[in-house]
Amino acid sequence: MNNTIKSGLGLILSLCTYQLSVAQQLDEKVMKMNVQEIGPAVSKISALTPVSYSYNTTDYQKLKLPAETQYGFLAEQVSLVFPQLVKPVSKIYDTSKNTTKVAKLNEVDQIELIPFLVSAIKEQQMQIEELQKQLEALKSLNSPVDK
Repeated sequence: MNNTIKSGLGLILSLCTYQLSVAQQLDEKVMKMNVQEIGPAVSKISALTPVSYSYNTTDYQKLKLPAETQYGFLAEQVSLVFPQLVKPVSKIYDTSKNTTKVAKLNEVDQIELIPFLVSAIKEQQMQIEELQKQLEALKSLNSPVDK
């Protein structure tokens, strides 16, 4: 083989070589600090009203809001119970050829609501189990005695 072909093959081999990197597994117990269980949540969740709604796409068509029915919560209501779950959002839209405006609105971070829902379910499950125990105790008191 001549030197030109050899150097060309060397270049191709160099280009085909890649660096293998290994992902580092991080321990969330080390990364996350101040981990605390979420306290009673049933009363807070009960204060929320799930709704379906549609955006006014006629008056706000420049915001390019979804036309389909949406499901969620009204940010004003959620802010009274879970203020940390309501986030300000800015939507930039065109008003003319070279001009834009910013519309500011609040949105509920529904993903962040999930841990509170799980906590409420667990709380209710404990209540159900306690009521079942009480019911069984009452049934045993009222059962007919064999004579």
